[in-house]
Amino acid sequence: FPSHDIFYIYGDTTAGGTTGTSNAYIWGAQVTAGLNLLPYVPTTSTAVFSPRFDYDSLTSPATAKGLLIEGQATNLIRNSMMNAASNVSGTTSINAGRGTIPNFWTFSTSVGGITGNVALVGVESGLTFCDYRLFGTPSSTGNVLIQFDTNMAVVSGRTTIRSSYLKLTGTSSGVTIRKGLEWSNSAGFVGNTHQDISVGSGSLINQRYQVRTPMPATPADISKANSYILLQVTSGTPIDLTLRVAGPQFEAPTSGRGRASSFIPTFTSTVTKAADIVTITGSNFSSFFNANQGTFVASTTTSVDPLGYALIMGVAPVGIINGTNSIELYQSGGGNQSRFNFDTAGVSSDMYPQPGFAAVNTSIKFAATYSSSLSLRAVAARTPSNYGFVANTIPITYNTSIAYAYIGSRGNDLFLDGTIKSLKYYSKALSNSAIQNLANTAY
Repeated sequence: FPSHDIFYIYGDTTAGGTTGTSNAYIWGAQVTAGLNLLPYVPTTSTAVFSPRFDYDSLTSPATAKGLLIEGQATNLIRNSMMNAASNVSGTTSINAGRGTIPNFWTFSTSVGGITGNVALVGVESGLTFCDYRLFGTPSSTGNVLIQFDTNMAVVSGRTTIRSSYLKLTGTSSGVTIRKGLEWSNSAGFVGNTHQDISVGSGSLINQRYQVRTPMPATPADISKANSYILLQVTSGTPIDLTLRVAGPQFEAPTSGRGRASSFIPTFTSTVTKAADIVTITGSNFSSFFNANQGTFVASTTTSVDPLGYALIMGVAPVGIINGTNSIELYQSGGGNQSRFNFDTAGVSSDMYPQPGFAAVNTSIKFAATYSSSLSLRAVAARTPSNYGFVANTIPITYNTSIAYAYIGSRGNDLFLDGTIKSLKYYSKALSNSAIQNLANTAY
């Protein structure tokens, strides 16, 4: 039985093949003369609200991951594009090394015997970077700090997400690299935390390091945060290393999110990225939507907080899904399991195909069907390591016409914060064996 392809994107990774898209818009096309990809330069002052498509840069050619859906996000670091940085003039704060650090940043140490400088400012894979070089023999064991911004607004109890692209080259024996976070109130320092990271020497675009840290609930007046990289050097152990830093980002989202959002460039102040909102609207979807029976099939990846909910797709007669007269597919809390909700006239039928759990940033295939004549609802889900199927015979009939379809969010909340590779609708209730096959088979 033919399906309606609500959305489909594919990547051809066969030998000699090319990666492409089907019925997809590509945002931000740019041609640059030269060997290196330069930062994106918009050629219009008018905002372009086109869909965004994500790709896996670790594969060659890059494999399409799908339609990117993210909620609103703010980068609280005021100069993530390293405005005013230079490796030709000026003086850093480390022992008279050459170079100028970016505005709002600091580069400092109390350790003697080593010199630090901004060795290079440039662009790699479209990312503006600063190379911080440290060399010499430390006279004591201590720390070198690269601080991105020391005056970022936060509140007690809010989860924060720190991310940056990092690349390490040179001799780094005896050096430990940590991502650090410090918080304070009006009286001054309150606390801090550090996480050791192992930074590689590969392509910068493939090395985005991120840490998710909840702010303490007490004291209740935490108001500022400082995000930084800490390099601990060892007394008497010679070093000559270069740490390439690009795209630092600090977020304190109001809703649960399991990973950093896509990079948000800033120059002199914080910047907020609008949410990706995808909807299909009309007066009546009766030309393809069957109220008596149907099947939904989806292939997604989400980074929703394990305690939160994310909408894959929902259909409703009104401009917001309110839990009445709607059909919804979710990835939800308690381990990010799948959920199929069939709701009409306020009577709900929730089904969870346990053990269909999906960890954050793990792909999941999901198929769900309904039929009023068979008094049937069934759902199947597959993750790389788990599979689940459940069916019931609660006699609920969906008798309301559909005029709205939401993809990846409810329009104002429950954002997927991930990608949708495939989303299909069949205006027929497929058999239990068929939906299990769809959940188990790549498409």
